[in-house]
Amino acid sequence: MMKKLLLIISVALLTSCVFKTHYIQDGAQAYEKTDYNSIKIYSGQDIGLEYTVIGSVAADAPGNGDKVLKELKKEAALVGADAIINLRLTKFTSFGGRTGASGVAVKIK
Repeated sequence: MMKKLLLIISVALLTSCVFKTHYIQDGAQAYEKTDYNSIKIYSGQDIGLEYTVIGSVAADAPGNGDKVLKELKKEAALVGADAIINLRLTKFTSFGGRTGASGVAVKIK
């Protein structure tokens, strides 16, 4: 019985966590944190605006794409991004239905 309980608790903890990270491009300028609500997301790299690449951002969260996109924007805001380009979404059916998102954080000129 204790083993089952431990397994259930472990699965619950692993499936409820949000994982986020960013990788700053070598030589990228440091920027002040931005408001994540103002960050725009683009699926490609041709967005009709000039920009400077800051680095890569990624997030993984339980549930649908809305939650993971919010977390991705928060991570991009930490590095001073105005937008995320080259968005990629991945749906994981195992581990309680998680969604992963990644992209490139950029500063609009």
